[in-house]
Amino acid sequence: MRDLVFGPVPSRRLGLSLGVDIIPLKTCSYNCIYCQIGRTPRPTVERKIYVEPEPILQAVKEAVERGPKPDYVTFSGSGEPTLNSALGEMIRKIKGITEIPVAVITNGSLLWMEEVRRDLSEADLVMPSLDAVSEGVFRRINRAASGLRIEAIVDGLKRFCEEFDGKIWLEIMLVDGVNTSIEELNGLKEIALSLKLDRIQLNTVVRPPAERWARAVPKTRMEEIRRFFGPKAEVIADYVGKAPKIHGAAEANILNVLRRHPCTAEEISDSLGIPIGQVNDRLRSMLRREIVREISHEGKTYFLPRE
Repeated sequence: MRDLVFGPVPSRRLGLSLGVDIIPLKTCSYNCIYCQIGRTPRPTVERKIYVEPEPILQAVKEAVERGPKPDYVTFSGSGEPTLNSALGEMIRKIKGITEIPVAVITNGSLLWMEEVRRDLSEADLVMPSLDAVSEGVFRRINRAASGLRIEAIVDGLKRFCEEFDGKIWLEIMLVDGVNTSIEELNGLKEIALSLKLDRIQLNTVVRPPAERWARAVPKTRMEEIRRFFGPKAEVIADYVGKAPKIHGAAEANILNVLRRHPCTAEEISDSLGIPIGQVNDRLRSMLRREIVREISHEGKTYFLPRE
């Protein structure tokens, strides 16, 4: 059985993050072309209790007591966390056992639901996504569940930003030639600047995507787009800094990093503070035993868990 709580692991946006995964693998409302954990077989908007709160709360408590202390407890993982109808209860109870702030990474697709906005209101930081403003581009890049419309999603995002008292960092994932036209960027900028946001985070495809034709926006163009969006905008680069105090290339430590996204051996070494030789030895062993698999993308070899 996969771990419901993993880490803490280094995060390029959140420092040291204790991950909380409350949704089965690839259970999501989107089937994004750029998704680094693969395609969603059947996108859904059905909210229910996919994972019960009690095992989550116990695992978080144990992880916090064990250390190292994370900067955030983060609901993310392998699916869309707002699909779990117990999300608000979990956030509330986690905040009852620790003062560590709680973050939620969400695609924002269900913010038109009042109960989802209410659940997210319990968090300290919410990180929604918005990749398109026109219906055609939305359909092409996010390949959403039946019934979802970009107009309702944008309206829900606006409502949430008006109601929420915590921090909001909006992520825009840019795919070259898909949502990078002047018209789409103008629309995204207009929406973003109308919202009560603390940050606008611009991202692009740097790891193996669900669709091989989903390409990264060049660095120079990303910088131009950052200036276009104004002073709240930043290009979020891969995290290569602070490592948790974990010793040795334990398989569990490596898998915790790979569950966030595919990584090269060098990135694993940087993230965990482990010599590259030890990482390579462990990866070879994990490949032989089919614990991980490898994939090539843009001339680099990435490793990811074999589910």
